Amino acid sequence: MKFIINNQANRVVVVLHEIYGINRHIQSYAQRLSQMGFDVVCPNMLQDDNVFPYEQEQQAYYNFMEHIGFEQAAQQVKILLEELVQKYRTVYIVGFSIGATVAWLCSELNGIQHIIGYYGSRIRSYLDITPHCPVTLFYGNEEKSFDVKILIEALRKKEVRVFVFEGAHGFADTYASTYNESASQQALRQMVYVLVKP
Repeated sequence: MKFIINNQANRVVVVLHEIYGINRHIQSYAQRLSQMGFDVVCPNMLQDDNVFPYEQEQQAYYNFMEHIGFEQAAQQVKILLEELVQKYRTVYIVGFSIGATVAWLCSELNGIQHIIGYYGSRIRSYLDITPHCPVTLFYGNEEKSFDVKILIEALRKKEVRVFVFEGAHGFADTYASTYNESASQQALRQMVYVLVKP
């Protein structure tokens, strides 16, 4: 299943969700991008219509890692991207958390205009990848699972733009306990700049 907003545009943004599925946070970003004149496609990488509540973070993480995994999710998204590249003049990807890592795994495909990733912590496991398109990544400075500075140094060698904001993982999710309005707005401005620049 996919969540799709069709504006009959010649530009599309593929929005890749977190471990929770296509929840209100993902749908709200899709709506925001739609209002900017894009078609929007949100593939469901969980392969069912289940949406995990935030209180089930551990179950959601286990479900993704044990039953899907990054490589399988990326393969699914690559098939979609190959279709979209044939249909649209420009194709962008905006990914959140695991979605950002899946976007990174798709960055070697040709035909992607730009990838924007929010707090893709597991990108650190795939540093052998060299993107074929520009990549902009957003992180909070309070990541608990890894050292952001070490990752930034590794990514700098690949000419990836990385922004670090005050906040924790999930800072852009208005429905999450880690939401940080200032960081979210700063990242949003950078995202809009990437998407609308000539």
